[in-house]
Amino acid sequence: MRDSRMTEGRRSWSIAAAVAAAITIPLASLTAASPATAAETGAEMSATSVADALSGAAASKVAVPTAAAATAEDAAVSSGSVTVSVPRNAVDGVDIGLNDTTISVQLPRAADAGGAVVLDTGAITYPSATSVANTVVPTDSGAQLLTTLSSTEAPTSYAYDIASTDGSTVAVADDGSALVIATSGEVLLRAEAPWAVDARGTAVPTHYELDGNKLVQVVDHTRGDYAYPIVADPRLDSGIGWKSILFNRHETETIASSGIVALGGATAACGVGGPVGVAACSIAAAAIGATAVYAKDNGPCVGLSFWGAPGTAVFGWNPFLHNGADCN
Repeated sequence: MRDSRMTEGRRSWSIAAAVAAAITIPLASLTAASPATAAETGAEMSATSVADALSGAAASKVAVPTAAAATAEDAAVSSGSVTVSVPRNAVDGVDIGLNDTTISVQLPRAADAGGAVVLDTGAITYPSATSVANTVVPTDSGAQLLTTLSSTEAPTSYAYDIASTDGSTVAVADDGSALVIATSGEVLLRAEAPWAVDARGTAVPTHYELDGNKLVQVVDHTRGDYAYPIVADPRLDSGIGWKSILFNRHETETIASSGIVALGGATAACGVGGPVGVAACSIAAAAIGATAVYAKDNGPCVGLSFWGAPGTAVFGWNPFLHNGADCN
């Protein structure tokens, strides 16, 4: 009997609308962004330089923050359809609350970051004495996690360690997007394929990779003539209507060798997903097979996400790689 698992996720793709209420932060507890400069703070990436980068060529890609307020523990806690808690200290990580599940995201290179600074836009940034600074933008459906690179000395990879209270698996799909999947198979969060732009608005090559349960964004900024600062994201959004099937290692190897038909065809292999899963599995059989071959050769397992209704404009599917508890 197959032990692949499936459940529904939640999906929302609308960018949070601008809010009239500004983020309120006690002046005694957080630093205002306007007076901060590299000369004053000794930071290569000051709050002012980050704010300038985010309002420059990358401005159209930066999300509009949802309403949030400071607490005794956090720099900001949003009150959208999901709860986003942004820490005062970057090493404490960002928490995204979805109903009874909390997903914790550890920011890359957080040990080098200074204390949280709330920008005029409502985004929360962490100045740094290095060539890298993190910024968190709480949205109504999740959080955008921005990395600003100030020079060629900045690394090319940025790892986000992701975990949930119920356990989770990080997956990278064939279209370059990423999924955070609960141990039950529920799609908790999804990130579109990443982007990165330089100060002139030129796209910088970037993609996601997996490192265990870490989502790694690779920003290939050292192989071209790019203008700094460079800004990159992922943006994590909750979803609705998403389902997923996770194949284990034996199933992955079977698909890689002989295709979905070796598991009894689409109905047997993906019947756990109901009629939509069977339809997606049938249509995506070749893509699942190709992804399974890569997975077999490189270590992870294959999975399939799908949504909507067959024959409609909202129907879709996407094979992905995963290496969580189900990949055994």
